[in-house]
Amino acid sequence: SFDRTHWGTAGASVRLSEIFMLRGGLRVGSGSATSPVRTGFEWGPNDPTVGQDAVVGIPLRAGPVLNGATLPPFIGLDVGASATWDRQIAGRTAVVSAFLSASNVLRRVNALTVRTDASGAPELIPLRTLALNAGVRIQY
Repeated sequence: SFDRTHWGTAGASVRLSEIFMLRGGLRVGSGSATSPVRTGFEWGPNDPTVGQDAVVGIPLRAGPVLNGATLPPFIGLDVGASATWDRQIAGRTAVVSAFLSASNVLRRVNALTVRTDASGAPELIPLRTLALNAGVRIQY
C-alpha cells in the first residue's frame, strides 16, 4: 500500500561559503496501486515527547479488492540549510554541524494510503503537510 510505481527526484545544493550550504529536493511519484484498509487504521501527528508514533493502528483488513484503488500523484519539495565548523575539543579536532530542514514546503496534501469509511466509501489518509527538522551533530 505504501509504494509508488513511478518516482522522479531532483536535487541541488549551493555552498554559499566555506561554512554555509543551502539545498533543495523535489520528489514526484505516481501510479501507485493501493488496497484500501478498513476501519482500525488511523493517521495522527507524530509527537515523540508524549510517546505518540506517526502511525496509530495496524491495518489488518484490506478492502474488498486488493490493489483496487490508485493514490493521487505525490509531489514534495524539501529545503534545508546547514553550517559546519571545525573546533578543537580536548586537544582533538571535532566537526560541528547545525542544520535546519523543511519537508513539503509547498504544503501539498499527499496521501499515505486509502481507507474505507463505515459506508464503504474511500477516504484518503494524508501525510503530514509540513515537517521541520533541526539539529546539531558533533563528530569527534
